[in-house]
Amino acid sequence: MPKLVQKALEQEYRVLIITEHPEQAKRLDTALWTFEPGSFLPHALATGGDEDKEQPVLLAQDYTDANDATLLICLNGQAFDASPDARLVRILDMFDGYNESALAAARARWKAYKEAGFPVSYIKQQANGSWKKEA
Repeated sequence: MPKLVQKALEQEYRVLIITEHPEQAKRLDTALWTFEPGSFLPHALATGGDEDKEQPVLLAQDYTDANDATLLICLNGQAFDASPDARLVRILDMFDGYNESALAAARARWKAYKEAGFPVSYIKQQANGSWKKEA
């Protein structure tokens, strides 16, 4: 995740990451601070306060437009209301594709995103660990 966030910031995205549990947000917070010696990925845990709007990367448990995110990353099946948001350029829905219930839920979200007018595609991890765009 840190490398993905780093690439997003390099491309000038403002990022909102929706996590499943507060503990997951805290682990990600630590990972973003420590993934490489000397690295700095500016981010914060959402507080609901005015400081949220200043964060280029915001970690939250629910969707918020507090930091005017242009990239939304939903982890572990966190739901996002599929109403098109003018600021969002990209939505990444990350889940465990080997978990049948997670996969079924992801397929339902895919359908909702597509019906809401979002252009959709997916990238699947291959047996060798590489990733391939499937649709």
